[in-house]
Amino acid sequence: MKLWQKIFLGAFIASVAIFFFCGFYIVVTGLHFTLEGEMKRTEYYQSVYARKIKSFFREPDVQSGLSGFMDGFREELAGEGRYLQVWEGEELRYDSFEKFPPAPRYTFVEGQAAYTPTYMKDIGDSRYLYVESEFPCDNAMYKVVMIKDLSDIYKSCDMQLNIFFALCLIQAFITAMIMFLITKRITSPIERLNEAAKLMAQESIPLRWPLKGG
Repeated sequence: MKLWQKIFLGAFIASVAIFFFCGFYIVVTGLHFTLEGEMKRTEYYQSVYARKIKSFFREPDVQSGLSGFMDGFREELAGEGRYLQVWEGEELRYDSFEKFPPAPRYTFVEGQAAYTPTYMKDIGDSRYLYVESEFPCDNAMYKVVMIKDLSDIYKSCDMQLNIFFALCLIQAFITAMIMFLITKRITSPIERLNEAAKLMAQESIPLRWPLKGG
């Protein structure tokens, strides 16, 4: 392998690797911060609606009932990809999500199971964020679950990754062309000197010494 080929290959691999790593890191970090922000927003909305539901159970509206009360803000939540479930013990009293509810999540802390109020669950091809809270009322334990559809966030991330991979291909092509021209221009004089040195070493070039008459 010639000198210009070694320099070209090394510089090309290094530039593409740096570009790929930086771009991938930016996309993944952006997804992490987006999910973190969405988690905080969902936790806030869940706390707001949990207080409303708690107030309803303390002073229930007999005419509208729980379904009528919950349907009052069902559409505004669905427009944002958010859904609510209300449990009374093990009984599901209200469900705007209308998909099979997941089993409770637990994490283990110091050998004991600890309740996890915020978690993610894959249902089909979509991923959902669950935020739960519990409160007692009239000798019963109620649980309010807010569910957020994260499909749009992951679709946006997939789109960014596709664009990034396309940019990688374009960047690789442009880098290859630039590095080829630069390395050829820089190494051509060095290669000529190297060839000349080889010829001199092989005594292919006759050496002339000045003769002095005596």
